[in-house]
Amino acid sequence: MRVTQTFLMAGAIALLAMHPASAQISGRANVLGGDTLSINGQNIRLYGIDAIEFHQFCYVDGQPWACGAPAIRQFQTLAELGRTTCEPTGEAIGGFVWAVCELGGLDLAEELVRQGLAIALREQTDRYAAVEDRAREARQGIWAGIFVPPATFRETMALSEDRIRQRAHETIGAEVDAAMLALGPQLAMFQDLEIGTTTEDGIERRAEVGDLPVGFVLSAVPPPGIFNWQAATNDYSRWRAGTIATASRSASLAVWAEITARVARELTTDNVDRYVAAINAAAAPIIEEGRQPVLVVRAQGDPVWIAAWRDDNPAGGVTIEHREGLEGTAYVVTVDGIDIYTGPMMPGQSLVFPADVLATMALVTNDDGAIVQVSESENIEGETLVFTYGQVLTWRDGDVVSIRYPDQSNPYAQPGNF
Repeated sequence: MRVTQTFLMAGAIALLAMHPASAQISGRANVLGGDTLSINGQNIRLYGIDAIEFHQFCYVDGQPWACGAPAIRQFQTLAELGRTTCEPTGEAIGGFVWAVCELGGLDLAEELVRQGLAIALREQTDRYAAVEDRAREARQGIWAGIFVPPATFRETMALSEDRIRQRAHETIGAEVDAAMLALGPQLAMFQDLEIGTTTEDGIERRAEVGDLPVGFVLSAVPPPGIFNWQAATNDYSRWRAGTIATASRSASLAVWAEITARVARELTTDNVDRYVAAINAAAAPIIEEGRQPVLVVRAQGDPVWIAAWRDDNPAGGVTIEHREGLEGTAYVVTVDGIDIYTGPMMPGQSLVFPADVLATMALVTNDDGAIVQVSESENIEGETLVFTYGQVLTWRDGDVVSIRYPDQSNPYAQPGNF
């Protein structure tokens, strides 16, 4: 696993890159953190100190104190007093230049150390060592209790995050496997569909899902801005559930891609009467074969007359039924003997086909019995998890008919004016 660098930025002194001394930077400062600011678009890190992190806790007399927030608030208060002038030291790290910054003759880093809101980076300079010693003796700020050095806090959070991410990568594949094998309710329109596994070669599929974002642990900060592990756990759980759902759903989307490619003919309609005539014409040969016709639409109200049928309004003169035992599936209603379901249709498109046209969906297992292989990748949107798997679909004969309907934003297609 690659160690996350974001949290280590401020403490990774060994990664410093030396640059020629830059010109003085002066202007109104925008405080970014306990020891970072921005002036005229230039990000600056206060030279020689390390402030307590915003989400960090200290302990005074055994009681937790959110000591990171006061450090930032005090820095903001100081910065609001006027123009800040910074003298870069010639060093830079992670897009920040190190600089000694003053405001009205007050050394900002020295003031934060004096108030016990930052520690002196003695490995970088002894400029603030004596100030820190006095603050410690006076039990100022963080020195009134117990705290973890900011660099150690960042490293601990980074390591915790990396361990969580690594564990997620190791275990999430098995949960995606189980979710794919439980796709039956999403594919309930395919009558008697068998979903199982095979060791035969199949069509390779892949699904890409955003990985846990860098910094997700410390970004889980609910009001009043204090980090807690429960918030981080909740964020992680939401990511995990969403990832499993997205990755497993790719197997059902592949089904829709293939059935759309099997369209034998396409009909176009412009009102509910012509639409009813079209679906009945497409369903007639299916019924003659003793098979169940299915109509798949984009949503329960798209086209708009679907909602009317669902609510027992026989728009277009249809006969309406409501089948039982299909709760938890995408079933909507039955009209003229045609079962209607929702599915991932394109706008203005619906499909009619025999309910048993898809016989089996088999997912290919490897020697370990796993279906998906999980890998890490990067694209322009950031880091992703890639789920790769094989799929075998077995189809029966049967025409698939595409029936297009009008743009639902058209006034004549609105309810009551079909």
